[in-house]
Amino acid sequence: AAALLRNGKAVDSSNSKTVNGWEDVTYIAAGKKHTAAVTGDGKVKCTGSDKGCDVSDWSNIEKVYAGDDITIGLTNDGTLRTAGGNANPVSGMDNVADVSVSDSMIAVLKKDGTVDTYVIGSGTKLSTSDWSDITAIAAGDTVIAGLKKDGTVECSASDDSISDAVSQWKRMKYIAANGNTVVGFDSSDNMYGAGDNNDGQYTNTDSSTPEP
Repeated sequence: AAALLRNGKAVDSSNSKTVNGWEDVTYIAAGKKHTAAVTGDGKVKCTGSDKGCDVSDWSNIEKVYAGDDITIGLTNDGTLRTAGGNANPVSGMDNVADVSVSDSMIAVLKKDGTVDTYVIGSGTKLSTSDWSDITAIAAGDTVIAGLKKDGTVECSASDDSISDAVSQWKRMKYIAANGNTVVGFDSSDNMYGAGDNNDGQYTNTDSSTPEP
């Protein structure tokens, strides 16, 4: 896990000796074994992976995303840079608004509100071809969710019960996904979740379906 402090410094639980010395950090991401961060000059610092940290020539980076030996950089003009072999399918993609990476999937939110997904390794392809008006995305290993402009959430999952539950959510402002779990917060800061909850990842507010 990695975190960005208000003073532009970073902290990290895996690569702490290196990361704790970084300064002028504007964005940070933690992968399975490595940590990457954008600095104020648009460059990227990275530690923990030879393949995923091949980023020394990157510039004009606004955001960075990290997976299993994968680093993806989003430039100021919406173009993607990649390091690590499994990220090659999205290298050079343009008109990108945001990215979400898991161990099994790369999800790309385009500026027109549509979403493309790319399988990593033996992951399962999940369909997002009919999604539109998406403002934020969250990719797990077996699920992907997309927050729409109207506060509802699109969801595609290998387990239909997850997508059925998430499709009922309304007035949402934030979503996140990991593994086989999706969580979200609504406009009143109530928490909702669907999928694996064996480790207490979420506590549903009253029920899994927010009131309209």
